[in-house]
Amino acid sequence: MAEPPVTPSRNRGLGASLGGAFESLARRVSNVVAEVSETVSIPEPIRRAIEQARQARSVGEHARAEQLLEQARQDHGDHRALTNAVTLTRVAQAWFDPTSVSLPKPSGDPDASGRAVGHLVAASGELEAGQAQPALDELRRAVNDLSRISESDRNEVAFLIHAGRARAYELIGAGDRRLRELRKAQARLAPGDTGAYRWLVQAGTSAFLEQDRADAGHEWLSSLRGRRVAHQSAREPTPPDGPAQPAAETNPDLLAFEREAFVRLATAREDRASVTALLDQPGFAPGPELRVDVALLTDPSAALELAQRLRQERPNDVDLGRIWALARLASPEPTDSTERVAVLEALLAYAEAQPPARRPICGQELAHVALTLEDWSPRVRRAVDDIARDNPRAPREIGLYLARAHAETGEETDAPPFLALDSDDLAFAMETDEFAGPDERSPLRDVVTRFRVLAGQQHLLAARSAMKHQQPARASAALVDALSEDPGLHLAEQWLGDLAQPAPIDNLEEALVSATELLADAASACGTSPAETLTDASRQVIRARERLARPLTIAVMGEFSAGKSTFVNALLGASVAPMGVLPTTSTINVFRRGQQGGAYIHRRDGELRHVAAEDITAFLQGIDDAEAKAIRYVELERREGRLGEVTVVDTPGLNALDPYHERVAREFLDQADAVIWVFSATRGVTASEAEVLTELHDSGRRLLGVLNKIDTVPDAERDPLVDYVRERLDGQLAALVPTTASEALQWHEAPQAAKPDPLQPVLNVLEQVFFVRARQLKRKLAARQLDDALGLAIEHVDHAASELEQTANTGHDEAARRVAVRGTLHAVSDSLLASVDKLADTLARELMALGLLSVDDGRRRAADEQDFEYLGAVFEDVMMSTVGGVLDSLELGEHDRAVARAVQTVVRLRFLPWLHGQITGLLTQGFVATVLDAASSDARRGEAAMQAGIATVLRPVAATWRERTLQLRKTVELTLSRSHRRDVGAPRALALRLRATVLAPLRALRDSTAWRDHPAPPEANPRQ
Repeated sequence: MAEPPVTPSRNRGLGASLGGAFESLARRVSNVVAEVSETVSIPEPIRRAIEQARQARSVGEHARAEQLLEQARQDHGDHRALTNAVTLTRVAQAWFDPTSVSLPKPSGDPDASGRAVGHLVAASGELEAGQAQPALDELRRAVNDLSRISESDRNEVAFLIHAGRARAYELIGAGDRRLRELRKAQARLAPGDTGAYRWLVQAGTSAFLEQDRADAGHEWLSSLRGRRVAHQSAREPTPPDGPAQPAAETNPDLLAFEREAFVRLATAREDRASVTALLDQPGFAPGPELRVDVALLTDPSAALELAQRLRQERPNDVDLGRIWALARLASPEPTDSTERVAVLEALLAYAEAQPPARRPICGQELAHVALTLEDWSPRVRRAVDDIARDNPRAPREIGLYLARAHAETGEETDAPPFLALDSDDLAFAMETDEFAGPDERSPLRDVVTRFRVLAGQQHLLAARSAMKHQQPARASAALVDALSEDPGLHLAEQWLGDLAQPAPIDNLEEALVSATELLADAASACGTSPAETLTDASRQVIRARERLARPLTIAVMGEFSAGKSTFVNALLGASVAPMGVLPTTSTINVFRRGQQGGAYIHRRDGELRHVAAEDITAFLQGIDDAEAKAIRYVELERREGRLGEVTVVDTPGLNALDPYHERVAREFLDQADAVIWVFSATRGVTASEAEVLTELHDSGRRLLGVLNKIDTVPDAERDPLVDYVRERLDGQLAALVPTTASEALQWHEAPQAAKPDPLQPVLNVLEQVFFVRARQLKRKLAARQLDDALGLAIEHVDHAASELEQTANTGHDEAARRVAVRGTLHAVSDSLLASVDKLADTLARELMALGLLSVDDGRRRAADEQDFEYLGAVFEDVMMSTVGGVLDSLELGEHDRAVARAVQTVVRLRFLPWLHGQITGLLTQGFVATVLDAASSDARRGEAAMQAGIATVLRPVAATWRERTLQLRKTVELTLSRSHRRDVGAPRALALRLRATVLAPLRALRDSTAWRDHPAPPEANPRQ
């Protein structure tokens, strides 16, 4: 603004006339005189040019405004008012329509009315240089000179001052102050000033989004746009054939940036429906960066493609580099090492380009991504360490990253020790954090993701510490907790697998001991899970260990009447086994080496009876049908040493057993290391025998065939019969020896020196096939038993873990739940807004009941302290009960049950205490008196008018209730996520524990070949 020529002598004269003590007052009076003089001294052509330039600026035509002013200068000469107008135009253009603008230097005249504009120019330079505090100082000086600006320019200059302050507060990271200045700028916004309006929409949207207040930003933008539409509707005439056209049709250019702002806000709120509706407008073409933002919400793969194109077009743009990095992280395709480095480099470049105040939140994002990528590269570590050193209160991600980097690399850091928090404290700490990430694009804005990464990484840090201190159990527990919080932590799975690897085992004996311990752990870990299979597996391992410890066991089998018992007696060299008994009176007889020669009768009822050696034959011959069924098996001691320590099990013919004895026989068969199958030469090989022999062969048993009663076959037919039996059994027998057991037994009972033992060919084959390879036979079967047992256990534990995982995976649709959270909170906030009328009605009635007001007389008496106290209590009681009623009335049929519970919990724990504090503060500041004054002014117009006046006072307060309620969205989402994690956490944690600490070791042991391939110790003949 121009200032009228005021000579120094004039100022000195005025000061002298008032006296030295009033010199300051004189200076202010001189300024007023100067402004009045200016008003009357601007020539009309210049005034008209300045006004035309102002109108051009208001519609964003800054170049035209400057042309108008330059033309006026050429036509009418230099004038202070023209100079100020040109400067103001260039400042506005530099801020609202950035181009290559050369700002003039501010005037050096200390008494010039253009000094305020000069301070704006100086502030602009400081802001461009990133110097926030000097800019604020210049703007403060501009405020001091604001009163000296002409009325026509004062509003515009004030708007620019608030806009400049908002930019300065953005530089120093003072988000709340930035928003306050933007609201003040909004109050100074001239109707129809599209350039300033565009800037305000964009700056305000960014400010709300940076503070993670998308819902509040939506409310603010809706109000701001409503004012613009109302002004435009009032200014434009209504068409004769209908109402005024909506702003969307009359001003599409404005709607473009408005719609872009609404899209940004809706995207940040994850409101897909609103985003779709906003984008579905003819002629609307959102900018490329906004398209990436939308695609990040709706189609991450498309977002990456868009971001890559943008980055190729502007490779040096750090903002686009960050957008590409975030799109790459959001893409479902896995990243390779080169891409991971590129992502971190892009985020690092973005962080380094930011003003100091923004580096902590940029470093927070960098640390978050580096944690998820497990990157401890020196460049990233140094950058994060520098941010931590310069910012003692840096976000948690920075401290956690440095702690993990130190644990992984051993490199020291200047950062203070990291303090891990439990889940509840971590959730509360996240609620109280001022910011999470630089803006709405940051993955940190997803509170569930942020909590998951922080909690999981804390457990990883604890696991690393436990591993360092040789505490595998503690490390395993921490890793299971880490995977419970963040199932995608592949490093935790890897570490669990490493911890679960058993010590190298290179022999069968150690493998059996390890399996015994692992199966015991499996049974304990499965808890209440059905464990019959694990019990069976444990029994198999125990039997395998017993097999290695006991003497060679040979089972003699065959069908009834094949001469099996006669063969056993011949083999033992004594008539011990009962011969010629009926199938129903036959028993299972076990012959062990002993000194007494007696027998033990194991009965089915568990009773054990001893029979002396001299009574054995009579006892066995005297067993009847009933007695045989009561006996489980008979254990006989043999004193002869023909077979050494070998145990022989004589089973009745399988076709002669009842179901119980068949089961017992199969138990002994499982214990047998080898089998002698006695065929009858009179029958050859029956189908039932072939079936059983195939089963025995497939189980790994070594089989020796004895073709008994060969004396009943003519000599010419004996060899063909032997060949037939061998061919019939297709190599299942290690050997087939023809014999006549009855002759062999007779030879033993009456040895003939001139005649060889008829059983000697059988004994020779036994020596070759069984005795000299006894240990190998036993170890082969024990290894097979161990393998089968491990297979059973693995199948059972895997099935149990899968069932637990299925239980844990019966989760919810995360996106649908978030929509439900937003809808439920909006329902609560709308109810709170609607409660204004109820509260106004209650307060109006109370005011009249107390005799403070009446519809006839207005104010009847002055309120005293008790009145204020009572009305304050009514105000608080009504609001508290209203909130409680709103929560109780959440229709579980209309709202997701889990969402409703989470909203109820969070509102009660977070909103009600805040509401109580706010109401207390309002009452302390005299809010009741304000309500009383509003009601008094409208009381004479009736009770309805009184209520309306009270409601007018209450609505701004209720708007804060609404905003506060909507701000709880992420807290509700986190509460809901944690509640869901608790519901599924127990089965998921148990499944993880089973897979990591039980299943993995079992598989590792079974897959190991060392104990299978390890050679057996030197053989010892079991007959010695």
